[in-house]
Amino acid sequence: MNGFLSAVSYGDTITVAAAPRIVKSVRDGVEKFAGYITGNANLKLALLVLGGCIIFVCIGLLVARKWWPNTPIGRSMQDQGGGKILWCFAAIILGLVLIAPGTVAPFVAAIPAYALQIVLDVLDKIFGFSTAA
Repeated sequence: MNGFLSAVSYGDTITVAAAPRIVKSVRDGVEKFAGYITGNANLKLALLVLGGCIIFVCIGLLVARKWWPNTPIGRSMQDQGGGKILWCFAAIILGLVLIAPGTVAPFVAAIPAYALQIVLDVLDKIFGFSTAA
């Protein structure tokens, strides 16, 4: 019934709304925003070049960490904690978003939206926030 549940009690019909569905609207909004950005050919080219440079640099840092650990960059990447490696992977994802914003950005934006949707569904089941008469 298009996101709504219907309960029948003694001949009366009570419509109970489900928790709001946010994932599709988040994906649609990000796709629309990416369409605005890539509508300009010069901006699209600049994003492609910037994304490619980011990915190239991050892969270079990861290669230096693995095969040349005694260089200053390799030693810097070998520091304890692994935070620099996580930042490299985050920057690679950013580079992918800049290269293909219409494809990658909605997927990346939907990941936290799915987590928030799960929280909304659990809160709805526990507290019944979405009950409407």
